[in-house]
Amino acid sequence: MNLAADGGIVKRGGITVESRGDGTYDIIKGSSTYEVAKENGWPTMLIELPVEPE
Repeated sequence: MNLAADGGIVKRGGITVESRGDGTYDIIKGSSTYEVAKENGWPTMLIELPVEPE
């Protein structure tokens, strides 16, 4: 991830999640990115929320 931050490689996309319907979400794509961010104390990160049909 440091290489991506420095422009050495392409940055990863955001984490994709799916709603459980109770205000919480399951990670569908990007669980490794989430774990690295958590271990490094990131206060925030990009999450991609799918648009739910009305």
